[in-house]
Parts: sequence; structure tokens; C-alpha cells
Amino acid sequence: MRVKNEKKALSCKIFFMEKDVKLNRTFGFWSTISMVVGTVIGSGVFFKQGKIIAEAGGTTNALIVWVVSGLLALAGALTLSEIAARVPRPGGIYTYIEEPFGKFWAFIAGWMQVIFYGPALVAAVSYFFASLLLNLIGVKADQVILGIPLIMWTAVVVLLTVSGINLFENSVARRFNIVTTITKIIPIIALIIFGLFFGKENALGQTIDQIASNSHSTGFGLAMVSALFAYDGWAIITSMSGEIKQPEKTLPRALTVGMIFVMLVYLLTAWGVFQSMPAEQIVKYDTDASYYIVKNAFGEFAGRLLTIGILISVLGSLNSKVLAFPRMTYEMAVEDNFIFAKQLKKIGQKTRTPFNAVLFLAIISIIMLFVAGAQDLSDWTVVFMYLFYFIAFVGLFILRKKKTGEDSKYRVPLYPIIPLVAIGGSLFIVGSTILSAVTSAADGNMSQLLGITISAIVIAAGAPIYLYVNRQKK
Repeated sequence: MRVKNEKKALSCKIFFMEKDVKLNRTFGFWSTISMVVGTVIGSGVFFKQGKIIAEAGGTTNALIVWVVSGLLALAGALTLSEIAARVPRPGGIYTYIEEPFGKFWAFIAGWMQVIFYGPALVAAVSYFFASLLLNLIGVKADQVILGIPLIMWTAVVVLLTVSGINLFENSVARRFNIVTTITKIIPIIALIIFGLFFGKENALGQTIDQIASNSHSTGFGLAMVSALFAYDGWAIITSMSGEIKQPEKTLPRALTVGMIFVMLVYLLTAWGVFQSMPAEQIVKYDTDASYYIVKNAFGEFAGRLLTIGILISVLGSLNSKVLAFPRMTYEMAVEDNFIFAKQLKKIGQKTRTPFNAVLFLAIISIIMLFVAGAQDLSDWTVVFMYLFYFIAFVGLFILRKKKTGEDSKYRVPLYPIIPLVAIGGSLFIVGSTILSAVTSAADGNMSQLLGITISAIVIAAGAPIYLYVNRQKK
């Protein structure tokens, strides 16, 4: 019996390694760019056109919204790029807050992303993919199997499948991400080309009568928030720096080039859509506007191909998130600055991936699928994520003052203007979201304010957990 136990322990040590094996640096410049593009471009480029026109009041304002929001996101990427160059360690936002502000605030930021933000996004994207897939094949999403709706089963299956891909060595997930990123660009190019060369509408000057606004916020402001949400996701790539070749050089360049590319794609897609269909119809069709443009131009079959392209786009975005978020969990565990650190810092000897951290993300994400709606999950998390972006951006000024990583070659251009723009953009998102939640609550809709409150409680729970973790170290 003792011999069997010893063999079992030995096999576990062979499969999992804690110190002798490190994460595998396989991501070069182009594969890192594909991570940036693949993570940011999901479904928003297809589904948010009508919403932003409605909120901005017309196509000209909507194009301005896409440009200004893109510049704010680019300012954030440029600012974080210098932080990444000065602090070339894995862990992303967790590491970048730890260096200037210490372990407590780093833990709170990491806790929020690992326990709430990451799983919430993964759950929401999985649910959205399941909804699109069942609609494509004509199956009712609400039919019940073993007491659980089919859409939930589908979401769980896709979540576990993508998680399974990320249990292999990271080159598998990297190639999968490259393929899905290239594939998702194809329907986008089709929309752009058709709109630019065959569209009969005018992308500029179209207006609509109804602007989605409330008494405390302009429609343009709401449109900015919607567009900035569509640009979100680029920051989680910094969690991958432990698997990026020469991260102090590659990460800043990939973030910058990737976000410029995303900005151009969003702007050209919006222009193409606005050229292809009257603004009133885009608002009327809402999330189906892109589908009807392609269907009317190329037929029913092409419309279905577009849906498949959107599915691949969403799947690629999901893969990028499942690939990146466990790396932050792993880094916190390596520093013994998280619960279950001993288990979560183990990586596979052959795969060299944070096996347990990937499974941890999958489990929390599945739990979240069953406790809140997909749209609620994505709305609840963003306000606090931008709050931590704000803290990280402020940290750059501290890093410069302390001369941390002064030998790094990358410097954010037009300092301090661009970091201040990034800070302003973060505060705008936080303030606008909270204001919208309060005004909606005043009108009787409590869901957004309730979600923000729940998010705050989850984050606050990190404080006693931090004290517990540090007590365990002693």
C-alpha cells in the first residue's frame, strides 16, 4: 500500500511541477498582436452599430464616438505599455499595481479579476456563443434537459471545450487564436468592402429622431460608454508576459499596433454599415443589422455565413480570455498571495501551462453562469475593472518618480498628456456607469445598481481574504 502511494505521489510530481519548470515563452510579436485583436474584437463590431447610432443621434456622431473611444483606448494601451516595459513580470494589472502601490491593492485588483471579472466575462461570452449557435441551427434555447435549459448546457460545453484546449501546451491555444483571429476578419472585410464600394447611403449626416438619453446624461456620453466597452479586453493580454518572448519589447509594440488595427477596423466597419443601410433601419434591426446587410447583398446563405463568422469571432475572444486570465491567478499563487496558492501555482511538466488555474477559472465561470444573466454579468464587472485601470495608469507617474525600470527603452509618447487622457477615459467610464445605474434606479430599474453593489461587496471581501492569506504565510 505504501509503495502504491509513493508511486502515486511520484506520478503527480512528474505531471505537475512548481519550481523546476517555467511557463513556455512561445508568443512572438505577431502572435501577441493576434491575442490583442482576438481578445478585443468579439461581437461588438457587429452588434453595437445600431445602439451607438441611437445613443449618439446620427451616423456622423456615431463615427466620432468610434474615433474618440478608440483614441481613449489607445491612450490606455500606450500608458500600460510603458508600465509593462518598466515591470516586465507576468501578472498584468496585478503586477502593475503591486509595484507602485504594494501587495494589498495588488491583491484586491487580482482578487477582483480572478474571482469576479474574469469568470464573469468568460461566462457571458460562453452564454452569448451558445445563444448564437442554437439560433443558427434553429433549436429552441429554452427547452429543458434534466431540469436545465439547453442554452445553459451548450454554454457549459463550449466553456469546457475551450478550457480543455488551454490545458495543452500554449502553442495549441496560440495557433487556435491565430486561426480564429484571421477567420473573424473575413466577414468584417466583406462588410467594409460592400459598404465602401457598393453602399448607396451616405455614412455622414444621417440622423434619427429618437436619442437614447436620460435627464442626467447626454446621448453622446452613453454612446461613448458603449463604444469603450467594445474596445475593452486589451489589458488582460499583459497577464501573458511570462509566455511572451522579450516582453519588455514585444508587449508594448504589440499592444500599440494591435489597438491601432482594432480602431481602424471598428471605424471602417461602422462606415461600411452606415453606407449600406439607412440609419433608421440600422437602429430598427439593432443587433441583426449586419446580418440583413449581408443577406440583402449576397443572399440568405451569405447571411448564415456571416453568423458563422460571428460565432468564430466570439469563440476566438473566449479562447483569448481563457488563455490570459489563469496567468494572473498563477502569478498571484507563485507569490503565495492567493488562496489555494499551493495548488494554483502548479504547472504541467510537459505542457508548461497553469493547469489548475485554468480549471479554477472554468469552475468559477460555470457557477456564475447559473447565478446571473449573461448581460448582467458583463455590465456588473466593467465599472470596477476601469477603476483598477485608473489606479494602474496613476501608477506610471509613481514608477517614473521612483525611476523603476528606468533602463527600459519604451516611453509613452507625449507624456504626461497621453497617461492623463487614459486616466480621464477611465474616470469617464466609472462615472458614467454609476450615474446611469443611479438614474435607472430612480426610474425603478434596480438591476444595474444592484449589480454594482454586489460587485463592490465581492471586492470588499478581498480585504479579509488578504489578511487570512498573509496570516497563513506566517
